[in-house]
Amino acid sequence: MTQAQVAVDVYTRLGQHGTHVCDPLARDELRAWGEVSWDVTPEEHRLAGEAAGTSVVLAFDGEPVGVVVPNDYVAAAGLRKAAALCRGLGPAEITDDDVDRICQRDSLALLGLGVPRDGAAAPERTVAS
Repeated sequence: MTQAQVAVDVYTRLGQHGTHVCDPLARDELRAWGEVSWDVTPEEHRLAGEAAGTSVVLAFDGEPVGVVVPNDYVAAAGLRKAAALCRGLGPAEITDDDVDRICQRDSLALLGLGVPRDGAAAPERTVAS
């Protein structure tokens, strides 16, 4: 990365209250703040991330704390911006028809969308998860 480039790393959440985010986390958030902070639809997430040049969305498996956002939900939401979500994980030119094949590769750390096991993800990529 040159001095003229700026990397922005933004952490976001994808998942809906009552479906993917349950007790005890939801109960604790309601008690502390009066609302849950983790209630984002795929459409809201897509709109918020449109300006990102590249993004990676990962599943979240935190059943003990009440959060389970499964890979298939993340993959289905991610298909709307397939080239950005899978850039770096497959060919440079990705079409919607390629997404399922690329995102199910054995070289991915997660079934669905994930990062390569060899750690080859470039640090200058913008990441939303």
